[in-house]
Amino acid sequence: MPKKIKMTETMNKEMVELLKNYNHRINVDKKTQSTSKQPTMLRMKSITQKIELGSKSDYNKIKKDIKTFINNGNNREINTLVKEYNKKISKVKRTNPKIAEYQPQKLKSKDIKAKVNKGTTKDFNELKKDLKSYLKVGGESPMDSGGGAKITKSQYHSAKIKINRINKAKKAIYDKAIIDAEYKGVVRDTKENALRVKKFNFKGNSQRGWDMLVETIEMQARENFSSDKQIGYKVNYLHSIQKNLGHEGHELYAFIKNQNPKFLTDHYYDDPILQIQFTSDRLPAKEIAELSLDKWKKVIGAMKEEEEQKIIDKEMQAQFGE
Repeated sequence: MPKKIKMTETMNKEMVELLKNYNHRINVDKKTQSTSKQPTMLRMKSITQKIELGSKSDYNKIKKDIKTFINNGNNREINTLVKEYNKKISKVKRTNPKIAEYQPQKLKSKDIKAKVNKGTTKDFNELKKDLKSYLKVGGESPMDSGGGAKITKSQYHSAKIKINRINKAKKAIYDKAIIDAEYKGVVRDTKENALRVKKFNFKGNSQRGWDMLVETIEMQARENFSSDKQIGYKVNYLHSIQKNLGHEGHELYAFIKNQNPKFLTDHYYDDPILQIQFTSDRLPAKEIAELSLDKWKKVIGAMKEEEEQKIIDKEMQAQFGE
């Protein structure tokens, strides 16, 4: 008899996200599909009970069925949007040939689906906004940079919105920074490079220059771009430990290897000792490794104390009220 399973925190988070997307898909289909027959909304409590009565294979099947339903709905929506998008491009070129060269290239559903599969639900919603922006009245209006770039009004505004969002996220990182006097140079270099505010250059830009700018914006606007950078930071951190600390850093290396990439980057500005640059400090390798490991362990200890205090506060509130 297959062994029953207990929902872990990771499984719970994954299922919460899946059900949110599943129920959202149902609501979208109700508005766009003519059929009245729609599946019922799913609730976390009933799904959890169903999962815990079954085995690991049952859990995987439930996940697969939910994902299949979401993907099928997304694919229908993509097909409809791409069809309308391409139809408008053809119409504009036919009825207003003077602005034909300003219009975007036609899209292929399979390319959009591939892009959606690589991203998140938020990325998918942003992509839909871009397509719908062009479908609005005036979305096809021409804009000329004066340097060779010829685009539509919808493309211009879409890129500008994304750049503003990227720069807002970067500013949030600046505001979080705690700059130690001894390491001002490190933080300054970080700001001037990886966190440099991106400029919106359209006026005077060439078509190639604009296309390259849009490509960069699209990449950085993706929700999982920050995740990609976090993973890259962890890989570089491990490499730096090996390169600069050698055998003396084996305990630190093992510790960092077992940490979530987001955890490492979240604490980047908390203390210079927690930064990758500290591994190349002038101090002896052994001292660098010991100081870093001790500081990271203190961070985890403080987090555990905070979580324990939250549990105590919650129990006290439940027992005595506010």
